[in-house]
Amino acid sequence: MTPPFEPTIRDDRLFARGANDNKGMLLMRMHAVEAWCEVFGELPFRVRFLVEGEEESGSNHLQELLSRRPNFLKADAALNEAGYIDSQGRPLVTCGLRGILYVELAVRTLAGDIHSEMAMLLPNAGERLMRALDSLKRPDGRIAIAGFYDDVLPPTPEQIAHLQTLAFEEADLKRIHGARAFVGDKTGFDAQVATMFEPTCNVSGIWSGWNGAGMKTVIPAVARAKVDMRLIPNQHPDRILACLRKHLDTHGFGDLEISVLADESPWWTPVTHPLAQAVARACEEMLRTPALRVISSMSTAPMYQVCSPHRLPAVGFGCAHPDNRAHAPNENIDLDLMTQGTKVFGRFIARFARLSA
Repeated sequence: MTPPFEPTIRDDRLFARGANDNKGMLLMRMHAVEAWCEVFGELPFRVRFLVEGEEESGSNHLQELLSRRPNFLKADAALNEAGYIDSQGRPLVTCGLRGILYVELAVRTLAGDIHSEMAMLLPNAGERLMRALDSLKRPDGRIAIAGFYDDVLPPTPEQIAHLQTLAFEEADLKRIHGARAFVGDKTGFDAQVATMFEPTCNVSGIWSGWNGAGMKTVIPAVARAKVDMRLIPNQHPDRILACLRKHLDTHGFGDLEISVLADESPWWTPVTHPLAQAVARACEEMLRTPALRVISSMSTAPMYQVCSPHRLPAVGFGCAHPDNRAHAPNENIDLDLMTQGTKVFGRFIARFARLSA
């Protein structure tokens, strides 16, 4: 394992925190712009870089900063820095990003931790929180919060038809992540549809009581959990938060506190949009392989804040390989793919200039 803040090159990959997500991807864009200006003198259109350091923690101050410069968001299109190459070497052009509601749940049952000899009488905060969390989803993975799916836009026939043209690497996904089966035993096209069109409710972390080495027999007084919910059009974080509060109250968990840590609305662009087509062609011309236009990434970025004021189309593309380990130990980026990604963006500049002329 490589220390996160000591960049190391092994087997033509750079290992470091943020090497792939998203410093490497950003550098591809910057290097392409520098190369273009060195060769041609100036860009054929204005390019703005919007770089903020709080994306991984919810972009909680981005809207405040953008409100100070409203004209900054006037543009013809936007690009998200993230993008991937699949296991067969095909570039993925992502035409959407999910929204998110990230909350912390907390419950207190006692004034303080106490000896577990009283467990027959005194309520355990950890157990109470587990029951509350268990109520959020059914055994098949379906989210049990009333109203959670009310605003979900069902996929159109065109979207389903497009999805059927894309490969679904089920075996590779299971192998890479060490999973024997998917939630609810989904498989085949049903699993593929779920990756695009099903929102999520995920327990990101739980803690309560004694978690150190050795024994400490206690009844926990406080328990906390972090829960993230990935949203799709037309779900909105404030509506989902209200549904969550009502669910907990209705199921007898009115004493659980909810703290919102991050929220973001989804933003999708049709895969048939000229911007997506221009990006796909640039990828194909430089990487010499067909590009796959993906309806949406399964992750989140603040594109709604950036794009919604002027209804900007937005897509993402880059050259992250499947085993990039973003957000995990040994995060890495393939240096040859990084070079290729730089060339792709240079070709996109030329294509978009013709598109917007």
